[in-house]
Formats: sequence, C-alpha cells, structure tokens
Amino acid sequence: MSSSSKFEFTSGLKRTFIAMFIIGLAAVLIGIFTGQAATDKIWANFLLNSVYFTGLSALAIFFLAAHQIAFSGWHALIKRVPEAMTSFAAVGGVFIIIIALGTAFDYHHLYHWSDNFIKKEYVTAAELHDYESHHAHDAGHGNEHGDTESHHEDDHHSSLNGSTSIMLTDHYDEADAGSHEEMGAAGDKIENPYYDKLIAGKSAYLNDGFFIARTVIYIVLWVFLGWQLRRFSIMEDKSTGDKWFQKTRTWAALFLVVWAVSSSMMAWDWVMSLDPHWFSTLFGWYNFISLFVGSLSVMVLILIFLKGRGYMVQVNENHLHDLGKYVFGFSVFWTYLWYSQFMLYWYGNIPEETAWFLERKREYGSLFGANLIINFFVPFLVLMRRDAKRNFTVLGLVAAILVVSHWIDFYLMIIPSTVHPAAPIGYFEIGMLLAFAGLFLYMTFNALTKASLIPVNNPFTKESIEHHI
Repeated sequence: MSSSSKFEFTSGLKRTFIAMFIIGLAAVLIGIFTGQAATDKIWANFLLNSVYFTGLSALAIFFLAAHQIAFSGWHALIKRVPEAMTSFAAVGGVFIIIIALGTAFDYHHLYHWSDNFIKKEYVTAAELHDYESHHAHDAGHGNEHGDTESHHEDDHHSSLNGSTSIMLTDHYDEADAGSHEEMGAAGDKIENPYYDKLIAGKSAYLNDGFFIARTVIYIVLWVFLGWQLRRFSIMEDKSTGDKWFQKTRTWAALFLVVWAVSSSMMAWDWVMSLDPHWFSTLFGWYNFISLFVGSLSVMVLILIFLKGRGYMVQVNENHLHDLGKYVFGFSVFWTYLWYSQFMLYWYGNIPEETAWFLERKREYGSLFGANLIINFFVPFLVLMRRDAKRNFTVLGLVAAILVVSHWIDFYLMIIPSTVHPAAPIGYFEIGMLLAFAGLFLYMTFNALTKASLIPVNNPFTKESIEHHI
C-alpha cells in the first residue's frame, strides 16, 4: 500500500505483464507451427488486435482533448491514467502500418480490393493465364471476386467465400492454357471473368498507395498530438501560471479537428473496406463509440487498481461515478448505432446490404447474439442505479466484461470478412489477445511512472479534489 503521488512499477507487476505477453506469444507460435492458423488468419487477428488496442489508446487522447476544451474540472485528478494509455498509440500504429504495407507487397490478402487484376475489365489471354496459374491454389485470395450480379442473391456472401477457388478451377485447365497462349501471342483483349465493377469504381480511393498514405497520416497525427498533450501536462507540473494549460487547450482543439475526420476514415479503411461491396454511413461512429466504451472501461479498471494499491487517494467514488455514467451512456449510444444499422437493412431487405449481417448471424450466431446482449444489457441493467456506479467492485466487474465484449465486437467486424469458413475463438485468438494486452498494460503502467499521478499545478486540481455529485 502506498499514498505516494509517484507510481512504483514493481517487479512483480512487470513480471505479470511480461508473462501475459510470453504466454500469449507462445500460444500464437504454437498455432502457427502446428498449422492451426493459416496466413490470413494470422494477419486477420493481428489486424483485429492492432486496431482495437491502438483505438483504446487513441480514444484516451480524445478523452483528454474533449475534457480540456470543455474546461472540465472533475477529470483533472484522473487524467494521468488516460495520458499513460496514449503511450501505446505509437507501437500499435507501427503494427497497423506493417499491415498496410503487407497489403501492398502481397504478404496477405485481407483487403482483396488491392488485387489490381480484378479492376481490369479487359485483359490479354496471357495475363489471364498468368493470374489463374498464380492463384489456382489460393482459395483465400479475393473471396468476393464474383460477378457483381451475384450480390443480389440472399446467400451471396456464402457463395462468394469460395468463388475464387471455384472460378479458378473452372477456368484453369490444359485446353484453356493452350488457347490463352495462342490468343496472348496476338495481344488480343478478352473480357476479364474476374472483373469486379464495384471495386474498380472505388479504385481512386481504395488503392495501395493512398491506403498506406492515409494510414501513416492518421498514426503520425494521433501520436504527435497525443505526445504534445502529454508533454504539456508534465511541463505544467514544473511551472506556475497557466501557460502550459493554454497550450494544451490549443493542441487539444487541433486534435479534435483531426479526430473528427480521421476517426471515420480509419474505420472505413481498416475495417469496412474488408468488405468493399458493403458500406454503412454509420460505421465510423459505430467504431468510434465501441472503442470509446472500451477505453473508458480500461480507465476504470486502472483507477480501481491504483486505488486498491493505495495510490490516488483523492480520487473517490464521485470520479468513478462520472466515468460510470460515461460507460452507461455510451453503451446505450453504441446500442442505438448497432440497431440503426441492423434495423434499416433488415427492413429494407436489400440483399447486398443485409448480407453483412446474415453472414455473421449464420456463421457466428452465438457471438452475434452475445455481442448485443452483453454490450447493452449488462451496462444498462447494472449501471442504471446510482449506487452501482459508486461501487468499485460492481463498476470494475462491468468494465472488465466490456473490455472483452467490445473486443468481440471488433472480432465480429473483422474475422468474418477475412477468415472463412466460421472461425471460432480458440487458443490462437486468445493468445494473440493476451500478448497485445500484456504489451499494452506494460507500456501504460511504465508511462505512469514518468510523472506524478496527481497533476500539481493544473488550475482545476483543487476543483477536482472537491468534486462531489
């Protein structure tokens, strides 16, 4: 137990987080070396955890910026926790950039819009022959490369999951190989059987170069602005006056402008474009709120942990109550966004729109239902009462559940679009999650040691100490 304002990252705690990382990494490696995880499954889970944990970190920056702009006094005592959470953004951002580069260099086939061949309406026979030869045994590449008319069938996703392997088997035989070579010699253009009109129409936005550029821009801006907010906050402890506080407000405003644009675009790029034939105008908001609830829940758990160790004694049930209200309110908003997408597509009953939900309901039925039930009913029914939000045990339990359940939310967004057929959550997926969680927590708790847990010269520290609701 400690009442110090300086956090001590004990060797025992370090060993715990390192053990999480090592055990998780071991499970991942076992899955790879035993053949239990195919290439795209590895990359898909790497994408899932990179997006989720980087999002938790980025939303911590958003939390700081929004409260700084709003002249929020109550959050001053707890802001060192979200500041520490921002430390993972750089590492997670590098992981996402690696995934983006992997798309361009064909290390994985998660984003099949990156296949330039399917954007060509006419090709030479030689080009077609080369393409079929290269992809004859690649059933996972371009799982939606079928005729766009097939999207008007109720089962279009199910049929398209194996469309490439079927089409390649149909097209690629010795007779075709010979005819391709004869036609190719003359340089004749033939209709490309793999041409995808929808993907070709989006090629100005969905192309490798622009995709990588956007990803780098998002990450660089988030990391730089988050680093500035953290730096100004620490400098504030070393000087009197409001100089650094005002600088923080200026840079917080800049971050919010950047976030207003990039939060939706990153959801379109990293997650929604996995299914380039489907889109939702609410998808950016949906991702944003899912990550925000997860980020708030992590803040709650870290604060409760620190309180249990005797740190941050000035933080009390009033501060946790406010965080609990956020978790409650944004969980309801998440449900509104989920229902708004699902209900409108269900009511419209347009196959190319409902297919995204049908695939998840059919192949991931139990998770699909649990996602809605846990992420809505648990916080709604439990945190509706005032005393529940002020009870550290109850609030901590709900927060722990939501951290995992919103990871499942992203699992359902990413895995069905990249791994076919249905991929249940096994030791490989849990191992990847554990490794990322261990790394995230190690970096966060290590960042907590870099500054006083209580901001010394913040103009709202006194107000936050006296906070009562």
